[in-house]
Amino acid sequence: MKCLKGETIMKSCGLTLLSLIFLFGCAMDQATLKKAEEQYRASIPKCSSENECREMWTAAQTWVSKNTHFKIYSITDSLIRTYDPPTGCGSLGYKITKESLGSGKNRFIIESICRSFFGCSNPYPVDAALDFNNYLSRYSKTQ
Repeated sequence: MKCLKGETIMKSCGLTLLSLIFLFGCAMDQATLKKAEEQYRASIPKCSSENECREMWTAAQTWVSKNTHFKIYSITDSLIRTYDPPTGCGSLGYKITKESLGSGKNRFIIESICRSFFGCSNPYPVDAALDFNNYLSRYSKTQ
């Protein structure tokens, strides 16, 4: 952080304090977070055929491209990864992994990447994960 002089320091500190109060006032409470995490785990999308898995993988790429400010860095048969957000940025980047469950079945796991000291809240990572699961589940015949 750049050094500031006199009155500017007071204004900067005042704005920082107000920002902290606002952020902590808007933080998701633990009970809500726990419930959302349970919903996420229960709704992880799965596929059971080659065609279904391919369709869901394409849908996962579409979801990522529509729900992040960052370009997709890498796409393979089992990984979609955006560039990481810069340090201090409140926006989310994503890593999507297609994990084999055996017998031609797979599940799709989302990892939100947040590099802000104050966390990311628009959306919260767990809300983004739930949205991803709901979006992909529309393409699933397995659920």
